[in-house]
Amino acid sequence: MRLFLPEFEGRISTPVPHDFGSRLAGRVRSGLLVPGKRQRANYTVDGEGRDRVSFRAADLATAVAIGLNDVVVERLDSGTLTYRVQYWTWTRYCVVLGASLFLIFLLGGIFWGEQISAQQHGPGLFWVQATFWCFAWPWILTALHKRSASRSLERILREVLQAPGS
Repeated sequence: MRLFLPEFEGRISTPVPHDFGSRLAGRVRSGLLVPGKRQRANYTVDGEGRDRVSFRAADLATAVAIGLNDVVVERLDSGTLTYRVQYWTWTRYCVVLGASLFLIFLLGGIFWGEQISAQQHGPGLFWVQATFWCFAWPWILTALHKRSASRSLERILREVLQAPGS
């Protein structure tokens, strides 16, 4: 079941400069995804230290754009960074969309109930699909999202680490 939890962690083995904390905090403040652009990448730094930076999405548009809702990055030593990410807001958004879709299925079932019932396996197939797309799919998306969000964060961290010093 851990697969469906909206959280992941990882490790990057690469040289970590002594000023990585200020570099990463600066990147978060200037625009996490693309430096200088904060549209849909509006993050706030919650904590900043020499060996640890934590940041979070400041608004809903940012929270659902890439799903890096709450992030903690720590330097373990001069050659290792670890990160922990939670994206509960992103997942709740998917669940709310699924629930909204269920209302559409429900209305469809009411308005086109006769046509659905006239088909072989119509009602069963209709409600199986409604259940899958409205209740299972948001959690499947949560599991699938880990890989792309992790890659995005690792790309950003590598850019920060390879940038000229502050």
